[in-house]
Amino acid sequence: YVGYRHECAYILAKGRPPLPQNPLNDVIAWKYSGNRHHPTEKPVTSLQPLIESFTHPGAIVLDPFAGSGSTCVAALQA
Repeated sequence: YVGYRHECAYILAKGRPPLPQNPLNDVIAWKYSGNRHHPTEKPVTSLQPLIESFTHPGAIVLDPFAGSGSTCVAALQA
């Protein structure tokens, strides 16, 4: 038996924005928080590098499945 240990993420942009200066790893580790109400909640510390690499200050970050709001917190702190 092999457990499901990954989740895909999509980064979408309008036009052809510049690529990040420092490429990110293709796997970002995070630990399950135990939150049964939002079982796929991501830590802010895992989301911040993505937001900082693919946006600029004041940019709009869309999270269509906002859940616990950790993406919103990461965007405000980035």
